[in-house]
Amino acid sequence: MRNISTDKLIIGLALMAIGVAAFIDAIDVFDFGNLWRYWPLAFIVIGLANEVEALRKRQESGGWMMIAFGVWMLAATRGVFGLTFRSAFPISIVIAGVFLVLHALIDKPAAKKEEKENVC
Repeated sequence: MRNISTDKLIIGLALMAIGVAAFIDAIDVFDFGNLWRYWPLAFIVIGLANEVEALRKRQESGGWMMIAFGVWMLAATRGVFGLTFRSAFPISIVIAGVFLVLHALIDKPAAKKEEKENVC
């Protein structure tokens, strides 16, 4: 069985869903109205999918930046606790830091170039 890239599958499906919803809203078949106010959740979901995949494989480059960006945008656009784009930005920095520390503790260290050459 072929190994499927979960993160690419999730991102592709999310983009397709957003595109279909935008098209349906544009041709007045269905009015999504207030749902568009929660668009940053797409970044959070995609980031979480990438992060889960990266942590499962104990690899670097998870979705922590997308999660941080999504939280920042959601907090700012929704005015959570009266936050604005400027005041919500530090929260995204903290979230990015948390995921970087998590990866530093969990990820497998990358093999050095010399070790790879000796194995071959």
